[in-house]
Amino acid sequence: MSLLATHGGSPVFKVPPKLKWPIVDKADEELVLRSLYGDNHSYGINCECFENEFSEWNKNKYAINTNSGTAALHMCLAATGCGCGDEVLVPAYSWSSTATVVLHHNCIPVFVDIEWNSCGIDPMLLNKAVSNNTRAIIVAHLHGTPAHIEKIQQFARKYNLYLIEDACQSHGAHVHDIRVGNWGHCAAFSFNQNKTICAGDAGMFVTNEKQMYETAKRFWSFGEKRDPTQDRDNHAYALGWMYRSNDLTAAFGRGQLKKADKYIQWQRINAKMLSDYLHECSSITLPFQLPDNFCTFSAYVLRLNKDIISNDIKRLRDLFVTAIEAEGLEGHIAVWQRYILPEMTVFRAKNAYGKGCPWTCSHAAELIEQNNHKFPVSQTHCDTSFCLNTILRCPPDQFFIEQIAECFIKVDHHLDELLS
Repeated sequence: MSLLATHGGSPVFKVPPKLKWPIVDKADEELVLRSLYGDNHSYGINCECFENEFSEWNKNKYAINTNSGTAALHMCLAATGCGCGDEVLVPAYSWSSTATVVLHHNCIPVFVDIEWNSCGIDPMLLNKAVSNNTRAIIVAHLHGTPAHIEKIQQFARKYNLYLIEDACQSHGAHVHDIRVGNWGHCAAFSFNQNKTICAGDAGMFVTNEKQMYETAKRFWSFGEKRDPTQDRDNHAYALGWMYRSNDLTAAFGRGQLKKADKYIQWQRINAKMLSDYLHECSSITLPFQLPDNFCTFSAYVLRLNKDIISNDIKRLRDLFVTAIEAEGLEGHIAVWQRYILPEMTVFRAKNAYGKGCPWTCSHAAELIEQNNHKFPVSQTHCDTSFCLNTILRCPPDQFFIEQIAECFIKVDHHLDELLS
């Protein structure tokens, strides 16, 4: 292997690859321009169509178009009736909003370590976290990989808990042909810049239960009972936010939704090719698929083998990523999350609203202090993982995937040099 680019060698990619995401075509342009020259730029016909088309695509009965995946996830808390002092079990590793939405609704997040293969909340640890105050579980399906949803669903039913799916990253993923977003009582999807379905920034709340749909819709629009398509009385009947999306964004989302199955197929083909090439790399652990799971690889997540070094694995991971970037993949590889959720200041300080709230709320139970050492799998994954993002959403090209693999193989062969 030639010298690493970080040490003065020639990079694998002489011209760094460029991929514009999302891929925009005439169909997107026509939908957006029709909206632009239309009469309703707020909650218009494209918003309604997007809801109907997404619910049909994902096999849900009801859908509400929101301005973000975080908004949709917050609406899940409202729809389930979680409230002041209720405890919600959440994974110790995820995006921050998986847990901050719990605080937004004046509930208490209780962290549970993740399972190594799926990177989702570990169903075997839920028993240790549940209490008389537990009201719901939020399960995050990360990077297009479903969590152990069957076991989690069984646990939720046993303890009569609401099950909320954070499916923001896993459009189209399924278990036993049942798509994520249909296993729990309700779910949230995101359509921001990095997602397989991109609308710029938007989201979707989905459920198969009419009462949850109606509760979420009031919360979505100022606490009103009538939505923007009806003759509104402008009266707030309950606490509500303004989480609606807009017609232009929805038009763009509709165009991208039509191509979602093609994008997912490309991601899966490219991920399979790349994994086949990378089996010879002893320093990295490849993505894992559970039996009967359909993974969409919205991000291709790798982990530095934690057994190759006894200490400073986090620093070696960062050096590994820097070396891959130098081989021509800058902007296409990243460390997705550098902190586990319990380590983030908002949760450690226990002072989200000031004066210790919501933890000091009179309705909140006294919680056992949760420290980082109680989440060893989450911490190890956080310290060793990195991912390729949108680069695998290009049309399948074996030579291109070979070049990507060559970057990893080259750095893997020079691993000892990174710490020198």
